[in-house]
Amino acid sequence: MPGGALAKVFESSLPAGVGAPGGDLEGALGALYEAGRAAWPGLAVEAATFARYLAERAAAPRASLPGVQVAADVYLACACAVGAPGAVAAFDRQFAEAIGRAIRSVDRSPSFVDDALQVVREKLFVSTACTPPKIAEYGGRAPLRTWLRAVAVRASLNLRRARADRAHDALDGDDDLALGAADPDIALLKAQYKADFEAAVRAAIARLSPRERLLLRLHVTDGLGVDMLGAHYRVSRSTAARWLAAARDALRTYTRAELTGRLHLTPSEIESLAGLVLSQLEISTRGLLSERDASP
Repeated sequence: MPGGALAKVFESSLPAGVGAPGGDLEGALGALYEAGRAAWPGLAVEAATFARYLAERAAAPRASLPGVQVAADVYLACACAVGAPGAVAAFDRQFAEAIGRAIRSVDRSPSFVDDALQVVREKLFVSTACTPPKIAEYGGRAPLRTWLRAVAVRASLNLRRARADRAHDALDGDDDLALGAADPDIALLKAQYKADFEAAVRAAIARLSPRERLLLRLHVTDGLGVDMLGAHYRVSRSTAARWLAAARDALRTYTRAELTGRLHLTPSEIESLAGLVLSQLEISTRGLLSERDASP
């Protein structure tokens, strides 16, 4: 391209309020482009398209170019975003296994992995009427492999949560029928004190420590197992398991205490009601656990 042409394309494509970087912008853009093209010689992306892609992903107040070490990643993402022939196939060869490992860190069952892979691919490469494909968000601030792992884990957690919600809906209906048939008195208790139980759970959750609430939310709502909880808090698996067990016990204890304080029932009725509702306590708290807590 003519001298200074890449810099002009870049500067004219910057979002409003974002300043251009200093230094030899033309030379830096050219070096990134050549490094990307050398890594992916079979993918045709014009230099101006590459410069525009980088500019459109710049953040205020001043744009910064990615390092040359991720030039190949940005070039591939750009190729996928603009629909360059062969780009998605090249992406799959390079990153499919890494995405699969990220999904298996959430759930290893083959059917889940297959479904999650499809979800991630659709998210990455399929645009909608309102949003471009997710791959178009990648701007080189981290290695593409790292960025993809975050995308895959989040999509997997969302899928797992959706499956759990569907299972919960089905379980609620089945349990109501089974419990009602087995013991009509307990079924009546459940219906009669449903509002009191929900209020008791809300109060019990409020009594938990911030870490206990977050542990339960990550486990119950986001579907994180003990291994991932340990990784989140950077503690051993046994420590994470002990913390989670203590949080569960605290929630059950507080809920039982709240029920006892709210209801005027005989001891046997309290035990019947507590035994029923506490057996499904984690399912019942999924929609009540606060998401406002930050990790302590």
